[in-house]
Amino acid sequence: MEDNPHKSLGSETLAACQARADAASGQEPYERIGVPSKMRKPWFRFKRRPKVILIHPPFMEDPRNPTTHDCLTIHGLGLMISHARRMGYEIPLIDNRRLNDWDLFRDRLSDSRADIIGIGSTTSDYDQARKCVHIARQVLPKAKIILGGPHPSLATNEVASNQEIDHLLIGDGEITFVDLIDAIHRGYSPKRIIYGQRPVLDSMPFVDRDVFKGKEHSMTPIWFGSPPWVSMITSRGCLFNCLFCAPASRIMFGKKVRRRCPAHVIEELKVLREKYSFNHVRFYDDNMIEDGDWTLEFCDLYRKNDFSATFGIAGRADLICKRERLIAKLAEAGLIELNIGFESGSQRILDFLNKRTTVEQNILSAKILRKYGVKMIVSVMFGIPGETEEDVRKTIELIDTVQPDWVDPSLLTPYPGTGIYEYCQERDINLAHDGEAFKRHPGSLPKIKGVDYDFAVKALGNRAGPRIKTSSRGITPVKH
Repeated sequence: MEDNPHKSLGSETLAACQARADAASGQEPYERIGVPSKMRKPWFRFKRRPKVILIHPPFMEDPRNPTTHDCLTIHGLGLMISHARRMGYEIPLIDNRRLNDWDLFRDRLSDSRADIIGIGSTTSDYDQARKCVHIARQVLPKAKIILGGPHPSLATNEVASNQEIDHLLIGDGEITFVDLIDAIHRGYSPKRIIYGQRPVLDSMPFVDRDVFKGKEHSMTPIWFGSPPWVSMITSRGCLFNCLFCAPASRIMFGKKVRRRCPAHVIEELKVLREKYSFNHVRFYDDNMIEDGDWTLEFCDLYRKNDFSATFGIAGRADLICKRERLIAKLAEAGLIELNIGFESGSQRILDFLNKRTTVEQNILSAKILRKYGVKMIVSVMFGIPGETEEDVRKTIELIDTVQPDWVDPSLLTPYPGTGIYEYCQERDINLAHDGEAFKRHPGSLPKIKGVDYDFAVKALGNRAGPRIKTSSRGITPVKH
């Protein structure tokens, strides 16, 4: 029986959800999984292994014209497979992006004859993850189904209502997924909702990228840079409290930012350089300039190890303003693109979103990036509760004033686990209840009651994407 996708999170608050995650963080593996103390035996690995398979649920929107985004390495799943191999399990992956057909998925699943099925799910692909669960229950009725990832971690009550799922793995999943496999194989009856052990990131193996068929590296990078390229993640967590994002990261990963040491990152980059001869690296950390000492050490090691590839990161406008020297060092090392969340040109809206930045900082950060030749990818939001036409115009004016190299607009979407979700739920104005509504691009389905989406989309006009001009030679980026 499938769950109701419109079911709310009930009376549980984000604070309660975070408290449960924090309480579980110190548990030992037995306690975490729920093995009774009287049944505990020495934890060991098996000569005969159960058949385990992992699934990445979402299909490509247009398989005939795959985008770079369609080919990204899914770092969580890749790291889970690497750690499982270290512990003696070879776990194949069904990547639905390579299938794009439910009949093919059904056949691949049947051929696997899996005893244990792990599925990762974000909020935006939960509808497809649900369908994977339902098909798996039909095709392999005796298999244990484990769902992990952001959505079950942040909308636990909703997901738990689906009785076809045997176990929910909350938060970091790499270590506990293997322990859960062992427990199931030994005949234990683990808890249904299990909080993952938070690994020491420097102790983990590198992401297995081969399971994704190397598609990412041959594509053109999403914003700037030249192929071949690779993506990297060096940390987990975020210290800031923006209403549209927090406290989801703390619920998932804990209150502190956990970072791999720069030397560990460099070692992985060496492996990738040998394998792919990459020209560009995109770091998908939430904020790579938050820890200035870490970033300076990374820059020094990057140059000492003779990396010539360019790279891109994300950072906040206020930190860019405070750390111009750091931006200079990054640019010397190879930084050519930086994604900044401007969000709005209205200070009133920035304050409502608890962004803790100012419009003036947005403008000054752009000047600093221009000074060091770093291209700007600027993220802005529309469709915010209480946003007026004047607020929208101020955002458009900010874009036109700063002239970013790339404008990345979105509609504010109340994802579970965020402050804006609770705000909208409390006022009964939330319209985003399924995968289609969780898409954020302008022109997607409405998210919040009472918002004039048409005005925002019309005001944005053709400003989205790279700033371009028409010449006799065709379409070329605007040079500043």
